[in-house]
Amino acid sequence: MPIAPYMCIGGFDVDDSGKIWLSDSVNRKIKSFHNKQWRYAMVSSEKIGEVDIHKNKLYIISLNPNGYLIFDCESEKVENLIRVPFKTPGRILCLNENLLLIEEISGGGIWIIENGKAQKHPAVALEACATGDAVYGLQQNFDSEARSIIRAPLAKTLQEPDVIANLEAEPGNRFIFSKMAGMIKNNPVTMSINGNTPMQLDFNRLNNSEGTFSKISLPLLEGPYLLSSWKLCSNGEFYGFYGTASEGYKIYHSRKNF
Repeated sequence: MPIAPYMCIGGFDVDDSGKIWLSDSVNRKIKSFHNKQWRYAMVSSEKIGEVDIHKNKLYIISLNPNGYLIFDCESEKVENLIRVPFKTPGRILCLNENLLLIEEISGGGIWIIENGKAQKHPAVALEACATGDAVYGLQQNFDSEARSIIRAPLAKTLQEPDVIANLEAEPGNRFIFSKMAGMIKNNPVTMSINGNTPMQLDFNRLNNSEGTFSKISLPLLEGPYLLSSWKLCSNGEFYGFYGTASEGYKIYHSRKNF
């Protein structure tokens, strides 16, 4: 399959049993792999993207029509399509069956979808990285090579985010990519690439109680149009997706974790 947006794997996630779930726009299928066995389920959407798992359901970005699919992993059927008026969706995060977040790449920020109704969060620097009551993001510090982790209440009214920590680049180094990776036990995790190590993806976990960071590094993988070649999946572990049109596709399970 071609390596291009919505022309290959749209997204993937891994559940607590280790089953891998993927969205495939070319063939209009949801795929799963477990115990060396593939399973497939057809969907009607022409363009399906990022995937998030919550309590035996998949929440899957759809771009035709715009919104997200709710897919039951047991019956292997689409239960519903919830419309969201986004333009260029990124990641999706389900906090509970009635509350989801979707990143809006065009213009930044997140959509809050509560009980099927969508509204933009007023703070544009936030990402689909959250707990039940707070949402996180990264912003650049223009006067230094640092990134600030910010946190705001998960609310629809404007409240200025608080800076909770600064992620500093090493002396003489600079960030060439940075984004929130997700949460591990209510501690935010960032991912970044530094100029001195451009083929390495660094993950930094903030320990909220101590204000310190722990770090692991993974090699960048060649792959299709995804947010990152490595993903902090719903089971709390790191998986990497590698793929080329000539060599096919592979999914790696990292031995490193926090």
